[in-house]
Amino acid sequence: KMNKEHFWPRWLSEMCQIGKNGVRWTQGFVHPNAATIPLCILCNSKMGRELEGPVARIFRNIDKKIGFSDLEAELLIKWIWKFEGLAWNLANFDDPNVRYSPQWTLIERIFSDLSRRGRPEFALAIAEIAENDKEFSDWPIGLDSPITKHNAIFVSGVFYKFAIMSIASRFSHLVPGNFTVFRLKMAPDHERRYLLPTGFPNASEAVGVTVKCSIALAEAHESFTKNAVSGGFIITRPRPRIEFP
Repeated sequence: KMNKEHFWPRWLSEMCQIGKNGVRWTQGFVHPNAATIPLCILCNSKMGRELEGPVARIFRNIDKKIGFSDLEAELLIKWIWKFEGLAWNLANFDDPNVRYSPQWTLIERIFSDLSRRGRPEFALAIAEIAENDKEFSDWPIGLDSPITKHNAIFVSGVFYKFAIMSIASRFSHLVPGNFTVFRLKMAPDHERRYLLPTGFPNASEAVGVTVKCSIALAEAHESFTKNAVSGGFIITRPRPRIEFP
C-alpha cells in the first residue's frame, strides 16, 4: 500500500522557516508540503521512526551546542543517502525495469549494518553556519551534489544551519577546510560527543563553497565507483541516470 512522502521532511522545512517562496521542485517552486513522492506505507513509517525522528533530534542537539556522536554521524550519512535515493527512484518511477542498484533497494541500503561493510571507509563532512544572510528570511534547504551515473556514495547539501557531505574517507583531502571531517569508527560509538565548530560566516558562502567543492568530489567518487572491481558498499548503477532537476 502506498501513501505520499514529503521529499523534504516537515520538521526540516519548519526549522528552515520556508515561506511563500517555497522550494525548487521539478519545474518550479512549491511549498515543501506539496513536494511529495509515492512511497510504500511500511517504508515511510520505518524511515520516519528510525531516521527522520533521530536526525531531527541530532539537528537540534548540534544547534544547542550539545554535539553528536559517531553513531549519529552514521545516521546523518544515511539520511543524506535517502534524498539521493528518493530522487533516483522518482526519476525512474515509470520504468518498472529500473532498480535502485543491483545490490539492494534504497530501504535495504539505508538500514544496512555498516559495521559489516567497513565503517571507516565512510566519513561525514559537516560545517555549521554562523548566521543567515540578512536578505533571506528562510534558511537553505537543498542538495548541491551534481548528477552522476555510477556514484551514490557522495552526496552533499545545505540544510538549515549545516552544510553536510557524505564522502568516502579516501577523498577527505578534497574537502575544504570549512568542514570538519568525521571518519566513522570501526564499531559504532554513541558515548563520546563531538562539538562542531563554525565553518561558514553565512548561508550564501556555505552554499557557494559546497557547490564548488562538490564538482571535484563527485568526479573523484564517480571515477572510483566506475572502476571498482569488487565489493564492499560500492553502489553501481545498472544504466545511465535520468537527471532530476
